[in-house]
Amino acid sequence: MPAGMAIAPAEQGIAHQVAAALSAVFGDVLSTFNLLFDRPVPVILGAMAIALLLLFLGWKIYRITLVMFGLLAGATLGFLFGDWISAKFAIQSAAIPVAITVVLALLLGILAVPFVKLMVFVFCGFLGSVSASYLCQRLGLGSSVLWTAASFVIVGLLSVLLMRHAMILFTSLLGSYVLVAGAMAMCHRFGGILIANRMNLVWPMIAWLVLFLLGVRAQAGRGSEKRHIS
Repeated sequence: MPAGMAIAPAEQGIAHQVAAALSAVFGDVLSTFNLLFDRPVPVILGAMAIALLLLFLGWKIYRITLVMFGLLAGATLGFLFGDWISAKFAIQSAAIPVAITVVLALLLGILAVPFVKLMVFVFCGFLGSVSASYLCQRLGLGSSVLWTAASFVIVGLLSVLLMRHAMILFTSLLGSYVLVAGAMAMCHRFGGILIANRMNLVWPMIAWLVLFLLGVRAQAGRGSEKRHIS
């Protein structure tokens, strides 16, 4: 046998099989757990504190979550629109894109208060369409505008009809994800731990799932206790 050639194991362990299955379905999405790696410690801790609130009190503060989503969505749209205007009319000043970004961010953030159901429809529909489109690509089904639009409408309408359940699910999902990402960032900063291969993704994924279920259980249980008392 040539030097340096390793002998492949006859069977993979269960952890390797789980890692391969997760990678096949989620692919590079799991590597986004490193999104907070280069952020300052106060930012990481602040994100984790907000994630804890979303995880266990998401239904109570879902209006605040929608306002934050409106601000973020407005800022993103404003930045893209301002950048397009600058390129279209060859505007060198950065004041116009910044102004458009601020105005749209404030506008959508303010509109999230009186139009709660509309924001729930857009927020949940957007997450549903992105998830459906990505999973279709990973499973080899291809992506289409029809399926993306259909998943947006279906998930959005279901979220409005089942608002409490939808917000519990989405806030628990988001809170657990940011919490794990923050923990990974702290481990990277103080322990030099990296997500270098598929095996490194197993434990963050398991932690994400466990925290998500804990968040759902805590929020749903708190609501059922109140109804029982009343």
